[in-house]
Amino acid sequence: MSFLSATLLLGTLAAGVPIALHLLARQPPRRVVFPAVSFLRQRLTTQSSRLRVRRWWLLALRVLALIVFAMVLARPHINAAATSQWLTMGLLLIAGVGMLGMASTAFSRGMARSLAWTLLFAAILLACISVFTGVRTAFTTTGPQFEDGGPMAVAIVIDNSPSSAWRTSDPFRGAVESIEVTARGTTEELREQQGLDLAGTRLSVALERAGELIDALPQGSRVAIIDRSASPAGFSLDPRAARARLDRITPHAVPEPITARITTAVELVRTSNLPYRQVVVISDMAAASWDENVPTSSDRSPLMADQHDDVPISILNTHERTDLDGRGKSAESVAASAASAINPWISPPQVGEVAPAPGTAIPIRFDVGVWDAEATTGTGDTKRVSTETKSPQAFSATVQLSLYEQDPSLPVVRDGKVVLPPLKTVDRASIELGNGTAKEVSLTLPPLPRGTHHAVVELIGSDRFEWDNIRFVTVDLPAPPHVLMVGDDADETTVMAAAMTAPHAPGDPSASYHIETVSYRDLAAVDWNLFDLVMLIDPPLRFDARAQANVGSAAGITTTMWNDIAQVVSRGGGLVISLGPATEMLGVPSDDDQVRTEVSPADAIIPPIVRLWRIPVPGTFWQVTESTHPVFSTLMRPTSPPNWSDFRIRRYWQVSDGSAFNQPATASATPPAANATWKVIARYPANRDDPTSGNPAVLVKEFEQGRIALTTTPLPALSANTRSWNDLFGAGDAWPAFMAVRGLAAWAAGIDRSETTILAGQTALLHLNESADEDVVVASPRLSVKPEIDETTPTVELYTPGQPSGRSLPVENSSVLIDDTLTPGTYFLRGADIWSGLSANLPAIWSQDKSTQLDTLIQWFGDDGWSIANELNGLSLQAGGRAGAPVSLHGPLMLLAVLIFLTEQLLSNRFYGSSPAAEAE
Repeated sequence: MSFLSATLLLGTLAAGVPIALHLLARQPPRRVVFPAVSFLRQRLTTQSSRLRVRRWWLLALRVLALIVFAMVLARPHINAAATSQWLTMGLLLIAGVGMLGMASTAFSRGMARSLAWTLLFAAILLACISVFTGVRTAFTTTGPQFEDGGPMAVAIVIDNSPSSAWRTSDPFRGAVESIEVTARGTTEELREQQGLDLAGTRLSVALERAGELIDALPQGSRVAIIDRSASPAGFSLDPRAARARLDRITPHAVPEPITARITTAVELVRTSNLPYRQVVVISDMAAASWDENVPTSSDRSPLMADQHDDVPISILNTHERTDLDGRGKSAESVAASAASAINPWISPPQVGEVAPAPGTAIPIRFDVGVWDAEATTGTGDTKRVSTETKSPQAFSATVQLSLYEQDPSLPVVRDGKVVLPPLKTVDRASIELGNGTAKEVSLTLPPLPRGTHHAVVELIGSDRFEWDNIRFVTVDLPAPPHVLMVGDDADETTVMAAAMTAPHAPGDPSASYHIETVSYRDLAAVDWNLFDLVMLIDPPLRFDARAQANVGSAAGITTTMWNDIAQVVSRGGGLVISLGPATEMLGVPSDDDQVRTEVSPADAIIPPIVRLWRIPVPGTFWQVTESTHPVFSTLMRPTSPPNWSDFRIRRYWQVSDGSAFNQPATASATPPAANATWKVIARYPANRDDPTSGNPAVLVKEFEQGRIALTTTPLPALSANTRSWNDLFGAGDAWPAFMAVRGLAAWAAGIDRSETTILAGQTALLHLNESADEDVVVASPRLSVKPEIDETTPTVELYTPGQPSGRSLPVENSSVLIDDTLTPGTYFLRGADIWSGLSANLPAIWSQDKSTQLDTLIQWFGDDGWSIANELNGLSLQAGGRAGAPVSLHGPLMLLAVLIFLTEQLLSNRFYGSSPAAEAE
């Protein structure tokens, strides 16, 4: 027997309440001296004996009522195939209770002692036989329960998500009180490129249980093995083929939703003509698998009983500590597994520089922490895992950074094996974590030439989950984009250029950008086709408020120039605009303005301007609302975020980003196509409790093939006209503004790292661009200058982690699409004059070993049509001529509780309903 809510069985402790009340309510006997009338004393003794027996029955009914009610709340289920055994036990128990009642009557009425004792002995014997039968049925079964030997169609769903790679009981290296991880060099071919050892993992347990289930199936049964990959489901030809399918299952880094695979299994077994059908799910019940997209109502779940009433579902829990069926695990096994449930982890790394330059050291940042099963505070965030441990001692670990040599001749297949470039350790550090809290660590890559470079971050040592001990990062140093910086103040253009190219000088050939500066009066001589990024510092923008349009000016930027700038963006370039005092707003909108249905390219690259804001002292400041956006991702580190309130802003332009509170006074005059796609990543805070309130400060937009970024206050605000607007660069330490400029330029130019270091399962589009310094083609996203690929080499070779060979990918429009990054590791891209690739990492959420809750399973499956067990002998696979669902005792026990309460009321009225005078008689 199992219970859906086993913890509610603690309610049976309330059975002691009637006993306590009964004992407390007993009045001490009063000794009364009567005349010597012996028959009166004998009569009172007899009456007292009768009342005492009947009141003990009343007490027993009250105790039994509370016990049955607690069992009703716990929702007991029994195996369908063991129904006959449970029915026999119930009948014996009922007969025993009946015998006990007759024995009680015989004693109370003074019948023959031999008869009364015989009835009592028979009652005790029947009760013992009933209890023995129940215990034997519940705990001594050695395999899955079958009602008969008829063949059946079974689909076994193997949960091979990343959590299945957790080890069940291997202790962490070192003592728990003072854990030390020793350095041991680079791992064996990086665990054979993520082909991890499955010995002792939860997946090995699941596969073993699946094999036992296959062996126990009746002769002639059909079985299907379904894992959480996207492979099609089908029945195996025979048990041997099914076992062979089990041998090929490994942990899957990007699993399909487990509920979708269960639905697939249900549909598959329905196609069988066998009368008995069943779906068995073998899972470690990880919260990351079951808690995703939980239905809010029963009609939204595809796994409710009415959706698979002909195909019951049984779940076998393989987690070594979690108990969801109420049966529990042995205290020894739980203690042994809990003692070693410690998992040190490192987060997916990030390049410390937004636009790293060749010839300079490049920081690689990541977090290191430890997950403890006894104390976790993680929120399930995919980018960061926050944990705490109760251990008072410090946790010591060693992390190292290794770099693949840039060898255009490798990887290559030799003797049936992929030979990778040599991996060399370039940096290492030891860290101390107090009480298991996460700490940011920075390791450094040496100065590198232009091109693509692959690196590996490793946590030295072994633990419960090895997949989060190795992380991968790809650093791309592409050919520098050609930047046109437009501004009328030489000091401002110099500061902006220096911020973008640091630590190199703007004119250094090794700088990340090739920058040319020009004033607005010289724009007419510019060849826009030469530039990949345009930066406008305090542009002389003219915005017509009545027409809601950007209009050109002969004294500033003409309409033709605006259209030329829009063409740079539309062909894949970037644009950064920093509004300032040179911007003018012409006219005032009115209700008579006509709605414009057509928007010119010049209008699409500028959001509608509403008004100029002047903020009294001390002014306002930026509040970043999208800290994960590439513009701010390297700046807004959780461990050291900038204090934006130190960099005050006194003037800015209010623009409309399409939200309701930012609409101009005449909303009907706003062209919807001009502002519908702007995204606000920073605001001027209006309400601290609502980060989305306040006017936009930094806006970004995808425009055709390019990108646009805009600030509503000038950068760097160092000229005589702009200095009074803000202190972003004027404060003592201007590093936030310095990094913000680098982020804006890198994102707009498309050289941010988003497409070279990704999470497993994401799609990457690598644009191939010829380096100016070397005869190597490197990958970099969204650059406008794309040379033609030689017609003799229209494909490149992609070497995927863990695969024995490479495969060819087509090169279309100088781009390569990689859409099957299903394995964490380094993806090498090699071809004629091409050496590139990317890195994929496992999401950090799998570093936690959180289990789902029973309430979540009930949301998916409901109350009926499914069961869950911790052991194989708890599965019920046949019943009543079709596949066996667990039989619920909720209804019968509810009826029994009602009958007990009614009987208790009748007896209560019998004893206490009459008057004291009548009772004395």
